[in-house]
Amino acid sequence: MSMTEAPGGLWLSVDDLARRWDLPVGTIRKFCTTGKAPRRVRFGKRVRFHLDDVVQWEQQQREAGRS
Repeated sequence: MSMTEAPGGLWLSVDDLARRWDLPVGTIRKFCTTGKAPRRVRFGKRVRFHLDDVVQWEQQQREAGRS
């Protein structure tokens, strides 16, 4: 995984997130355009997801699936 170490935690690329969830990159991009992805930050042309936001989003999805 090519996560970028930065002060305050780890940042995942779209490719990293796709590998984490075992989904195609196109699906992650679609999630981003439809508002179904974790919070993300744009650094120039690059989109990054903070690991803390990804974990929080995953937990919310698990809880929503229990309903």
